[in-house]
Amino acid sequence: MLKGFPMKWLIVAVASLTLAVACGGEDPTATPRPTPTTAAPAATATPTPTLVPGAPTPTPRPPTPTPKPTATPPPSFDAESYFSGKTIRFVSISPPGGGTDTQARVIAARFGQFLPGNPRMVVSDIPRVAGYNYMHQAEPDGFTIMYKASPGLERQLEPDAKFKIHDFEIVASIGLAPQGWVASDKAPYDTLAEAIAAGPGGAPLIMAESVAGEKNLLGGPLTASFLCDRLQMPCKMLRVAEAGTNSQLLMMERGEINSNLRGALWTNLFALRPGKVADGTFKILGIAGPPDLPFIQNPEKTVDVVNAFEYLDEKDRADYALVAYPSTLFIKAMATPPDMPDHILNVYREAMANAIADDTFADALSRVAGFDVRLTYLPGEKIQPVLRETSITYLENQPRIKELQKQLFTYWQ
Repeated sequence: MLKGFPMKWLIVAVASLTLAVACGGEDPTATPRPTPTTAAPAATATPTPTLVPGAPTPTPRPPTPTPKPTATPPPSFDAESYFSGKTIRFVSISPPGGGTDTQARVIAARFGQFLPGNPRMVVSDIPRVAGYNYMHQAEPDGFTIMYKASPGLERQLEPDAKFKIHDFEIVASIGLAPQGWVASDKAPYDTLAEAIAAGPGGAPLIMAESVAGEKNLLGGPLTASFLCDRLQMPCKMLRVAEAGTNSQLLMMERGEINSNLRGALWTNLFALRPGKVADGTFKILGIAGPPDLPFIQNPEKTVDVVNAFEYLDEKDRADYALVAYPSTLFIKAMATPPDMPDHILNVYREAMANAIADDTFADALSRVAGFDVRLTYLPGEKIQPVLRETSITYLENQPRIKELQKQLFTYWQ
């Protein structure tokens, strides 16, 4: 029996988006502000968690421990003198050249001015599990922090992982988006509905990902193969050594593949390939993730999209929640090593809140992200307890996830 997949995080996230829009005011930048196609529900004082249709029924669990009260900084702690003249290593958990790495470099070039003492920040690219392992053993002294593209729930299951994702301390997240099934102009379909209608014998949607084995079939690749199987779409899955965002775009431009299912790629194309959405080089077939999660438009083109959830039979929606929802939880997040002292962690959280409120910083980051980060920013203190519950539940459901991995790995050549 499936254990309950918590959807409380979705309510927290959407409510926070609503508050951000309500309080945001006019944006002075000339860059167009993307508008979600799905209006976020009005925030309430005490929202009642509601499961998405088809998600597994919750199983009672001992309550999440009440967050510890904010610790009083040691009397001798002077944040300005502590950080002054220091260099902070900012680890990007993504390959160089992609959207996440670009965002990390924009943050690193500007974030130090919001920290007491104005320390210098230097970016290091340590992709995927190696980066998480490095961060897990790093000293929690405030001089090593990370920026990650995705929630990372699936990374803790890889054979070399030496961490649990809920051990990290979250500073903030600037991304909240479903996975977009992005395609090139060489793809034979314009929507998921057309691919479904074509059936298994139609011209294939061709994808490539770094999937070494069953255990590595996670995130977007797992979701894509699940949808190809359950919706009987024509798909061809290729295994490659490197499949970062930059590699994906190059493969699509060379005609080696014609589509990709990935977090915020659709909106990031605004920065990564300017003009290529407007001229039709890239298109979006549909989205994957919780059906109530707002979809952020690419500023170059407003499109109507359908969540793959709508095409699934009722019996498949519980499995869909297990494979598709975790990859959309608080993407593009800044985090610290485990056990970061509160007085240092809170310095980072306050600095990030001030940075997002600064138009110069927010505009620069929005330009490379492809969406207005003021609308998607979520503070770490709201994310931390929800991430912990979601991570634990994800681990509890591993028997069923492993069954799906074994079944769906046959799609990957």
